[in-house]
Amino acid sequence: MNFGILFLILIYAVEASFDDCYYSYKHECYKEKSVNNSSLVCSPDNISIVNMELTDNGLLRASLGLVNLNCLYKVALLVDTSIKNKQECKNLIFNDDNNYEDKIHTNDRKICVEKSSDIDDNCQMKNLIIEYQYIFTGCYSLRFTIDGKNYITSVNEFFNTNYTMTNIKEPQIRCSFDNRDNLKDSNYVTFNLEISMVSISPSMTLQLRSLSSDYETEIDACNQYSKKLQYDWEISLDKHNQDVNNCHFMMIQNNSVTNKIYAIDIECNFLLPVSFNNSYCFLLLLNDERCDINTIWNPPPINLPPCAWMSHCDRIIKPKSKIIYDGLLQDNIHTSTNSIILIPITVSIIILIIIICAVTYTINRCRLLNEQEYLNANLRELKIKNNIDCNIDTDDECRRICNTSLDNRTKSIVLLYARGTPSFMSFMTEFRDILNKHCDCHVYDWYAASEWNSVAKVGACDWAVNLIKKNHRAVWIDTPAARLLMNECFTSQIQLNNDAISDFRDMAFPAVLECAKRNFIDSKFQYNQHFIVRLEGVKGHSSEDPFSDLSPHTRYLIPYHLKQICSYLSSGKTNNCGNALMTAEVQLRERLIQIKNDI
Repeated sequence: MNFGILFLILIYAVEASFDDCYYSYKHECYKEKSVNNSSLVCSPDNISIVNMELTDNGLLRASLGLVNLNCLYKVALLVDTSIKNKQECKNLIFNDDNNYEDKIHTNDRKICVEKSSDIDDNCQMKNLIIEYQYIFTGCYSLRFTIDGKNYITSVNEFFNTNYTMTNIKEPQIRCSFDNRDNLKDSNYVTFNLEISMVSISPSMTLQLRSLSSDYETEIDACNQYSKKLQYDWEISLDKHNQDVNNCHFMMIQNNSVTNKIYAIDIECNFLLPVSFNNSYCFLLLLNDERCDINTIWNPPPINLPPCAWMSHCDRIIKPKSKIIYDGLLQDNIHTSTNSIILIPITVSIIILIIIICAVTYTINRCRLLNEQEYLNANLRELKIKNNIDCNIDTDDECRRICNTSLDNRTKSIVLLYARGTPSFMSFMTEFRDILNKHCDCHVYDWYAASEWNSVAKVGACDWAVNLIKKNHRAVWIDTPAARLLMNECFTSQIQLNNDAISDFRDMAFPAVLECAKRNFIDSKFQYNQHFIVRLEGVKGHSSEDPFSDLSPHTRYLIPYHLKQICSYLSSGKTNNCGNALMTAEVQLRERLIQIKNDI
């Protein structure tokens, strides 16, 4: 059957549905003499519209009464989305012809009127209730067609809803079929159908179609050459009726207003007595009011039968060892399990992960050794190299012994750094506050507003040198800007350029560093009095380190070593809270990530 014939059949089915009885209305008070009054024969007076209202679940409900049993009634729902309020809707006049497809929400549906078998003189007419789905904001009206020629519309009603107009979307269809050679009946074929769709319809129809292998490679073969078989399924897409007709449903999203599924994955499996040597296609047809042509919905596919899609099924030949058997196995049949295959794969993956971790660790270790940066230095060879007499093995132990030899004047901290960008200066303010809080020491910062008068009074160089001579601990911030000052002043031996110096404290910075180097009394206290800090992730340090004479081997990366440096600088009265320091470390790191390009 070619595609043109398929198209005609589908169109015929759609038109036939319009001519079938879509609504049934039972005339409880029908009397034969009522047809003798010609004034009541097929006129607009035959229809009485009670009201239109919006239900709690988002449906439009129309209540109406019909008088004459001999008339042919059809009803369509009209909508104008350009109307924004009730007053505009009240004044709207829909055209009195049938040429406004852009206003038709739901096409004509036939109403069949039947007379009641038992007529009671005291009977009361019951209204016909009609409900419509997919109601979005707009002005609505009912259009009645009487005997195919008289058009009348009801009173307009404006409805403001939370539903957004959603058109039919083309579903994604994947189809395959496989053989089951080891079943008792080898003429059975298993079909697997996977469907993913959005804007779910009330139901769908699946139809299996055969395709000769001669046409399998032709373009659009399913539409052109497939033939219908006696296998079709009507499948409800209501979420309350899941796992029916050999299909499993998985709801993706739910619309709380209309209680409709927005997206769904469907997997269907059918075991059918058909030949494995043939090719097959599946026809999917959505049953939805939005699939009507000549309406506002414009259902896909374009220029094809609306809401109908063909999918070619892929043939999959399964080896016997991978066939899934239903029921009991025969004694002479042996199957291999996936667990035996998974064991060597799992072991290989674990070994590969271990090798990768070992290589990564080795590379990082070599990099650290090449950089000659010892973040926790003062090992035994460093003591011998620097002629340190204390009988210790670690830097922590050396600091503990040295702390006992210092007096209470070492409780303060001097923070020394070169001026930078406003974001960098703000970062240093936060770092100073953290040291002050967690070390329980006063922190001297020559850029702090509280120290400006003292620094200006005696001069930046004398101010810093006097504090260092009083055995206050010095925290030097090693930044590219600080190294630029050193290199300009001492390496090149030329006049400092204006870009390098932006403050009188910058001019004093190299002199303070040189003075600190000359004032070593005992090398035992070298690592306990001067702390060299680098900022984590900041690049641009030159190969020659101007701070190597103060602290040859130890560098602190901030905020990574925040807890360690706070421990060394603490006055001993405080018990550093690990959680608080961890929080401060996270905050400093986040701030540093934001500003490191400005440093």
